[in-house]
Amino acid sequence: MAHPESSGAQLLESSDIDEGSVDSAFEQDSTNIRNGLIKVSLQEAIELAGILVQTQFGDLNEAKHFEGFLDVAVYLPPEYVEVKGAERMILDKWKTMTGITWEQGKKMFVNRVRGSSTYGLKYFSVNEIKLQILKLPILKFERLLGISKSKVVIMDVRCKKVLSQFPFEKFGGSEVSPHSICLNFNGDSYSFETEEAKEISELLMELKVPS
Repeated sequence: MAHPESSGAQLLESSDIDEGSVDSAFEQDSTNIRNGLIKVSLQEAIELAGILVQTQFGDLNEAKHFEGFLDVAVYLPPEYVEVKGAERMILDKWKTMTGITWEQGKKMFVNRVRGSSTYGLKYFSVNEIKLQILKLPILKFERLLGISKSKVVIMDVRCKKVLSQFPFEKFGGSEVSPHSICLNFNGDSYSFETEEAKEISELLMELKVPS
């Protein structure tokens, strides 16, 4: 069974948006951000939430827009809803959006999302395996492995920081077992434990074949 992270953004990597498609792109991207299908850092999530609030309510009015006004679950990915001070951070970001119109806000939101290094990735939950010298225990780190037609990204599962990123053309192949996969990027190898090794390998091979 695929992990929730594997839903990804369905490899929606194209960022070419014309005037007529801004509305649909805004709806799609805002839904995927709020549902956690596009992975972003807390800082990015707060900025995007500030834009969303501006498009919904217009300029912040401190007489009525104060803490308790926003339901942060409507604007943030699930993993950040319980972050202490999240609403205050959104309000502060919202204040910086003063003067931005509905149309400008939609375009800004789409540009921010599609300009992110994590946009367009299909995600897999993995444990990165790091061997140590001598007889020390093997180290395992929980990661998100993101794959698109242009790059492969290794992310911290909690803060969504990109730890390593490789252009897809550097992908040199993989070694697969039922519960693990080793990826090679021009001589640099990365090993992962995962129940989705087969799915990862199949996706990489599919994207590697010239269209």
